[in-house]
Amino acid sequence: MFTQDMLKEVKIQTPAGPETIFALDGLPVSIPELGIKAVVNHINIEYLPHGHEGFEVLHFDVHIYFVDAETLAKLTT
Repeated sequence: MFTQDMLKEVKIQTPAGPETIFALDGLPVSIPELGIKAVVNHINIEYLPHGHEGFEVLHFDVHIYFVDAETLAKLTT
């Protein structure tokens, strides 16, 4: 397990340079050749002690969402 403070120490590369994963929140994403312009709405980090089908070792899944939780719930129910 890890704390929110521990995550602040982990740096990822963003267009603005090395940032914590929390910097992704609100990050605009643009893929012009596909006509995509979006903003990161929220991030979920899931600990999977036994992995899952296709990657059956302990790991963390990082899920980046471009819609709010309410919209996501409507899409997945």
